[in-house]
Amino acid sequence: MVDVSRTYRPRRLPAAFSLLAGVVAVLLVANQPGQHTAVFVETVGLAVCIAGLGWRSRSPALGIVVAVLGLLVALASFAMPLAGFGGPGPILVAAAGMFGLLALALGLGPVRRGWERGFLAVGASGTLLAVLLDSLLRGAGTTTLLFAGIASLVAWDAGEQAVNLGEQVENEASALTAELVHPGATLAVGGVGIAVALGVGALGVTGLSLPVLLVLLVAGLLTTAALFH
Repeated sequence: MVDVSRTYRPRRLPAAFSLLAGVVAVLLVANQPGQHTAVFVETVGLAVCIAGLGWRSRSPALGIVVAVLGLLVALASFAMPLAGFGGPGPILVAAAGMFGLLALALGLGPVRRGWERGFLAVGASGTLLAVLLDSLLRGAGTTTLLFAGIASLVAWDAGEQAVNLGEQVENEASALTAELVHPGATLAVGGVGIAVALGVGALGVTGLSLPVLLVLLVAGLLTTAALFH
């Protein structure tokens, strides 16, 4: 049971790593004209929102105002891919990924103590859904999908590590090794998976089907969780 009365926040470095990995995942699949701009605007708004949420403990009124302004900017960015860039398929991909980034930021803020992991799970699921929709609706290349899928996994894992360390040592104590090694190990596991997939492709096997991609991503998620949690 999480003690929501405590003043801990997710650790800053792995939280930043989590949001960055989520942004990378979305940018890889939401790559129609204008969509990168929308993701950039949303990311700026979410960064401002997270900063405002962090200021609440020192200046509640200012923190809430800044957080709300950042959130409004992030929400306004959703109108950009909905303006007709690339047709219904790319719009669905961008919307799922951008919603995932929004949930990630609300968990990393956090917008409410004790809800961090729920938001992180929804956020990582949103970015992963964007990857799967991109495969299903647009037939993106296997390599792009694998990189985007691993980035989604890293976003979830780094976010979990940020929350875990925040609960255990908070932001004042030094924990640089734990902040870097844990998500780094997840990234390494994902890199091995990508290398294997590319090696299979080099043997003359054509692109992976969507079911195979799903199995690879879920297997990577479960393996990483078992090894490092």
